[in-house]
Amino acid sequence: MTAIGDRKTNRWHLQIAERWVVQYNFSVHDRRWGRMFVRMCPYLPFSARVCLNQHHWLANRMREQDIDFEQCSNAFLRCSAPERLQQLADTLTAEDLSSCSQKGYPASRRSSATESAGKAASTPATLLAGRNSATI
Repeated sequence: MTAIGDRKTNRWHLQIAERWVVQYNFSVHDRRWGRMFVRMCPYLPFSARVCLNQHHWLANRMREQDIDFEQCSNAFLRCSAPERLQQLADTLTAEDLSSCSQKGYPASRRSSATESAGKAASTPATLLAGRNSATI
């Protein structure tokens, strides 16, 4: 809602209006998670959304175990060990997701679940925003 009125007559009313909210999007390539993006709002309460792709995470796990597969965008077209693929997919936990989204916070602010997630919390990621890149 927006306050609309006239300062001279001091008469105001509320009007429902659509407003565009500015958001900043950052593409990130993480060694463990693969491609993801972070969407941040510059207004209070400064919310942030971390969008992960579990298929990239799963593809990285299968590469680590030398499982032959073919991936097309966001789908697996072929896999030499479909039972193992399902087992790996079942190992993804909420702690894994939390550890990825908490990378930018100091260790003192991380939850104990994030600390127990292991190396995933300390894996560097490359942040790409426009022409600049940095490792986080």
